[in-house]
Amino acid sequence: MLTWVTVFVMFFIVCFSAVDREKEKVCQQLIVSVDNVNDNYFVDEGDVRKLLLMEDPHLVGERIAKIDFRRIENSVNKNDFIEHTEMVKTVKGDVIVSVEQKNPILRVINCKGMNYYVSDKWKWMPTSNKFTKRTPLITGYVGDITQPKNERDSILVVQLKQITAYIFDHPFWNAMISEIHVNAAGKIELTPQMEDFKILFGHRCIL
Repeated sequence: MLTWVTVFVMFFIVCFSAVDREKEKVCQQLIVSVDNVNDNYFVDEGDVRKLLLMEDPHLVGERIAKIDFRRIENSVNKNDFIEHTEMVKTVKGDVIVSVEQKNPILRVINCKGMNYYVSDKWKWMPTSNKFTKRTPLITGYVGDITQPKNERDSILVVQLKQITAYIFDHPFWNAMISEIHVNAAGKIELTPQMEDFKILFGHRCIL
């Protein structure tokens, strides 16, 4: 009959054996998932896989215990179209990589030819030859509204955030407004889809 001491010893032997096996487990395959919930297609599974293998060319077949998940996640997150990356391992030895793309809500084309998106977290995004997201357009005398450089720019950004938030919250205005233009005087003009008239706001516009 087994004593409780024997059972205790056997339990620890099994646990240590499992830990040793876990340390020797290698990455069998990469399973990449890209979140397209907002109908964004700036990057796909193939693009993410390339980013992963650029950071660690021997990822598949490497011992999982040696893989620096945090370093690889941070490297992938440096891509201008990626908001967040998470890597997890499975009991089978697979590595699942989940990627959330940035979600553009505005496009800016200013009078000097600067052309970029603004994400829903108000971060700068480049345009892409691969995919174009249809968003409200901001034009005119405006720079990088994600990083205002002076008081005038800061005031303008506050105004733009107020106006765009109002537009997005009201389906009628969201469907009606085709362009938000900042003129040389710093005033904001809203151009409706029919383009027969413009809506002009001053410096302290609050809807």
